[in-house]
Amino acid sequence: PPAPPGLVAAHGMGMGTGMGMFPPAFSALAAAGAHVPPPLLPPQQPPPAPPSEYLAIAHMFDPQGDAEKDDPDFYPDLLDDVRDECAKFGAVTDVFVDTAPPGSVYVRFGDVESCVRASVSLTGRWYSGRQLTTHYLAPGAHDAARLKPTAVLPPPADA
Repeated sequence: PPAPPGLVAAHGMGMGTGMGMFPPAFSALAAAGAHVPPPLLPPQQPPPAPPSEYLAIAHMFDPQGDAEKDDPDFYPDLLDDVRDECAKFGAVTDVFVDTAPPGSVYVRFGDVESCVRASVSLTGRWYSGRQLTTHYLAPGAHDAARLKPTAVLPPPADA
């Protein structure tokens, strides 16, 4: 049966208010014999990848921005900047850009410890008016991102 109106009013729990039920109100309604649906749980996020030597740095640039579209040196300069910054944490063996949103740069480090140091330092940092986020990748995810048509790879070493 529905909750008695007096009980709902007494606990300030109007229907459709968007407020969650406090445990005492939940218990009182259940004790009065009212059907009380279980609380809604937030959507589950997949667990983050464990630390690895592969790092994605998101929000490095606006894929729809004018500089990104009009300046032919934008992506090569970005790759150089990221390689130089990440080299402060350890050996960088690969770096490339994904021009699809959210504007990520992918970096492969020589070891996990270097990658973790970079992630800790870069997460939350501001770059060109955007706050950076990072996450670790599995080797297969890094390789798949490198093969996307939106990937911009560095020029060959002998160029």
